[in-house]
Amino acid sequence: LPVHETLAWYFDAMESGLSEIFANEGPEANVCIIGHSIGGWVARAYLGGLSRSSSAVTKIAADRCTSLITLGTPHIAPETALVD
Repeated sequence: LPVHETLAWYFDAMESGLSEIFANEGPEANVCIIGHSIGGWVARAYLGGLSRSSSAVTKIAADRCTSLITLGTPHIAPETALVD
């Protein structure tokens, strides 16, 4: 599926935040990502490669993310969801 502009914005924000963490703490820093609602889904999609980024930050995050905690995140679409 193509990444829509809205998701690209979220993925860019994730990458920017992670870049700042690794710049301040070093590339050996372990990170735990916590996401609420759509933030949990975006984080899971980013770590799963849906952003299609091949940056150094993405590669470091994939190696150094020790856990992903999601709260109130819709991991499964409801049966009555409206789909475009």
